[in-house]
Amino acid sequence: MSNHKEINGDHIRGGKSRLTYLWLNFLRNLRCSQKLKSKKINFGNAFETADDLGSWSPGRGLAEHFLISELPKLLNNSGYTDINNVNILDIGCGSGRSVELFETAELGGAWTGLDIDDRFVERKSSRFSLSFNQCDVLSKDHSPEFDLIYTNSALEHIQADLDFPKKTVTWLKPKGIQLHFLPAPASLPLYLWHGWRQYSLRRIEQTFPNSAIEVYAIGGLASTILHFFFITPWENFFRISLRKKFTRVYKWLLYYSIKADDYVPIFPVFYAVVVSKRSLNNSN
Repeated sequence: MSNHKEINGDHIRGGKSRLTYLWLNFLRNLRCSQKLKSKKINFGNAFETADDLGSWSPGRGLAEHFLISELPKLLNNSGYTDINNVNILDIGCGSGRSVELFETAELGGAWTGLDIDDRFVERKSSRFSLSFNQCDVLSKDHSPEFDLIYTNSALEHIQADLDFPKKTVTWLKPKGIQLHFLPAPASLPLYLWHGWRQYSLRRIEQTFPNSAIEVYAIGGLASTILHFFFITPWENFFRISLRKKFTRVYKWLLYYSIKADDYVPIFPVFYAVVVSKRSLNNSN
């Protein structure tokens, strides 16, 4: 299905339009990848007790944990020996919360945030110089100056997402990488009307056709079920947060759901997509 058949779920109105959005995305998500496969990251031993967890949704919390624990390794593997001097571009940066995550990962250097809306919260950082630009990323140009281009649940909000990597790949230094957290097909019944699309492995292949890609599955069946029953109906339809009302119960369920995901690693909520400038033809 081509881009012109996609519907923006962020501004959708009416029952018919909502059902159409769900149906079209369900069909689109059924397409199988040609070659691309995802790798499983086991988070079951990442947290010692339920008290180590926040009341975050499973996918978003695990994505942040992936960034903190795995991003330094990914940069090292790409040839970066000094992760205290990394030039980062955060696209769709929102409030700029990623700065805290990069600091926790013990990265440092320069951080630039881009967002079409101005929601950035001014802050000080002991590890990064910070700057923010309000703009449409597709109208922006940069020289090849970045070591890392990062998005978290942003690409699905860009209608012309197939044009996105054509620009961003030219902004990377030769050893630079991109890290994108994208909603997987299982996120459709969890977040319902969110963005233009979800990202099946087939869609990821189409979005980054001439780059070396590694895809990591974030979450699994148990955490997806937890989100569906504990978060989706209550927060989407009734504006009630059971996570806040029953925090201890939720953390306990989340803790064991994460452990169970290691044994049933299907239906991830997100994909972590790592993209380098290397041609697929030269990636072996």
